[in-house]
Amino acid sequence: MSIFYRFTILLFLGAVAWSAKARSTFVSSHAADLLSPQFNDNFGRGERAVYIVLMFSFWYNLVAWIVLMLNSSVLMVYLGLIDLSIAATMIPVVYWQSTYIPHSKGTCQNAVSWQVSNSTNESWFSVLARLHNPEDPDPEGYCATYVDNWIFAIIVIIIFSFLAFSNILTGSRDQSFTLGRCIRPWSIDLTQRDDVLQPGREDKMLALPSPDL
Repeated sequence: MSIFYRFTILLFLGAVAWSAKARSTFVSSHAADLLSPQFNDNFGRGERAVYIVLMFSFWYNLVAWIVLMLNSSVLMVYLGLIDLSIAATMIPVVYWQSTYIPHSKGTCQNAVSWQVSNSTNESWFSVLARLHNPEDPDPEGYCATYVDNWIFAIIVIIIFSFLAFSNILTGSRDQSFTLGRCIRPWSIDLTQRDDVLQPGREDKMLALPSPDL
């Protein structure tokens, strides 16, 4: 089941990751305008961080999808721990984004005045729109795009949290390590050991002397 889930989210992760890369690259290439002191300090940090984590998540998910075909419970647990790490890493990244991106598209109606402390200054979305299209800037449209991608980042946290708990629980319940036909030493069934009584071995036990004898 985990293999199916990972395959279905590959396209989603790819689209989100490459979109984040394009945004981060554009911001970095126009740092003089978009990362000036008048704007929120988290703009540069947040855009670069979300790009790095999402790109890693995409390639990792592709590798994990292939690795899960080995049907190894131990590897499933390890992958679950990595999934959990990705989800945990995305939390501060989403927080950074939340400090400079509106939390709803309705707020984007005020994109030209978003986080503007001085009426003579342009908002970050106004500058972004002007750099993209000087003749017909659309701050509201770019603001809405950033809101969408912020929501997508939250969805990524939910996805990897689900994959993490699913893999960890499923892998830990399976007592066998199918890769190499080995048994995990910390999960050996004690009834398989020679020094522990097993069902059906009563006939091999020495009969105790009767107290009446």
